[in-house]
Amino acid sequence: MDTSFLCLAPVFLVVLILAISGLRNKVQFKMGIRNIFRRKENTALVVAGLMISTSIIGASFIVGDTMDNMITILIIDSYYESDLFVGYIDPNQGLGDIDLANFTRLKREFETIDNVDAVAGIYRTSVSVFNTDKKLVKPTVSIVGYNHTEYGNAFGDFLVDKNPISDNIQNRFDVYINEETANELDAEVGDQLQIYGAMGNMRVFNVSQIVDGSKKGNNGGSTVFVQLDTLNGLFNKPNGTVNTLTITCKGDYIEGMEHIPQVARDVKAIISEEPYASSGYEIVMNKKEVLDTASSQMSQLTSLFIIFGSFSIIAGVVLIINIFTMLAEERKSELGIARALGTTRAMLRKMFLYEGVAYSLISVTVGVVMSIPLAFGIIWAFNSVFSAQGMNGFSLIRYFNVEPSSIFISIAIGFLIAMGTIFFTTFKISRLNICLLYTSPSPRDRTRS
Repeated sequence: MDTSFLCLAPVFLVVLILAISGLRNKVQFKMGIRNIFRRKENTALVVAGLMISTSIIGASFIVGDTMDNMITILIIDSYYESDLFVGYIDPNQGLGDIDLANFTRLKREFETIDNVDAVAGIYRTSVSVFNTDKKLVKPTVSIVGYNHTEYGNAFGDFLVDKNPISDNIQNRFDVYINEETANELDAEVGDQLQIYGAMGNMRVFNVSQIVDGSKKGNNGGSTVFVQLDTLNGLFNKPNGTVNTLTITCKGDYIEGMEHIPQVARDVKAIISEEPYASSGYEIVMNKKEVLDTASSQMSQLTSLFIIFGSFSIIAGVVLIINIFTMLAEERKSELGIARALGTTRAMLRKMFLYEGVAYSLISVTVGVVMSIPLAFGIIWAFNSVFSAQGMNGFSLIRYFNVEPSSIFISIAIGFLIAMGTIFFTTFKISRLNICLLYTSPSPRDRTRS
C-alpha cells in the first residue's frame, strides 16, 4: 500500500489549525482573505514567487522518477525471468566452464530451494559475426547457447512482433537473432551468418527467426541464440558444458524479485561448502541488487537537481520576503488605523497568516501542475543531447513517469517553505511601530499627493 500521501499530514495540520483559528477570529480572517481579491496584481506576484520552490522540487522528483523508471525497465527487460546467475570467474576466460556432471549436481541442489521455479544452464560468451549476404560484420556480439528443455517456459518466451514463439531451435545450425543484431547486420530471415569461435573455428548459420529485442530476446544488447551443443562445438567444449546457472524465482519477472534475497542466501549457503567452495562459485548477478544499485544512483541525480534548484528556491524565498514587506509598506495607513483602533500585533500576524495560507495553497497547486511540463522539458532536453550524440534509437521521453509520491512530497515541501517564509515575514511586519504606521504615508498615498 502506497502511504506517500501521509507526507501531506503537516499541510492538513497547518491548514486545520489556521481554519479553526479563523473561525474564532472572523474579523481578522475576513480582513486577511479579502486582500487576495482586492489586489489581484499583488496576488499574482506572490503566487508566482511562492510556486517557484514547488515547481523546482516537483520537476526534480519527476526527472528522478523518469530516470528510475528507465533504469527499472531496462534492467528488468535485460534479465527478464532470470533472477540470479551463478558461476565462477576464470582469470583466463572470464566465466569458467562448468561440466555436465557439476552442472547436474548444482542444478539438483538449487531446485530444492524454496521459491525456486526453475534452474537452467547456459553458455554465454562473445563472438564475431559476418553476414555473407549483406557483407556486413560485427566484431563483438553476445551469443547464448541453451537447451530448450531447461531454458523453456519458466524463463519466458521469445517474441516475434510481440507474439510468443517456440524457443526450440529446430536445426543444429539455425540461430535466433534479436532485432538489435538484425539492424546492425541488416540481416533478414534466411540470411547466412559466419560465426567465429575459438582457435579460428567458424561455422555458417542460418537466421531462423528475428526475435523482438525485449523480454527473453533482450539479453542486454546484440545477441545470437543457438543450441547449446552447437556452441560447445564452436568453442571446442564437451557437450553439455555451461558457464552460467540461471535461476528464476516463483512468480512472474516482477513478483519473483521479492523472493530473490531468500533464494540468494540459500544459494550462497550451498556454494560456500565443498566441493563448490574451492572452485570459487559465486552469485555473479543478482537482479534485485543490480536494480537497487541503479536506483540509488538515480536518486543521487534527483538530489543533484534539487541542489542546483535550491539557488532558485532561495531566490524565491527572498523574493517573497521582499514582496510581503512591500505589501506591508503599501498598507501602512490601513495597518496604522487598525493598530490605533486596538488591533494587537498578534492580530496583525493572524491577518497575514490567513492571507499567507491562502497564497500558499494556491501556489502549491499551480506549482505542482507546472512542475510536470517543466520536468518534461528537462527530459526533452536530455533526449536532444542523446540524439546529438548519435543515440537516435534511444528515446528517454518514452520512459517519462510521474509517481504520486513525488507530487505529494512536492506539495508538502513547497507548502512548508511558503508558510515558513510567510510566518517569518509576519513577525517582521507585526513589529512595526504604531506611530510610524499611522503617520508615514504609503507609496500609493505619496503618489496621489
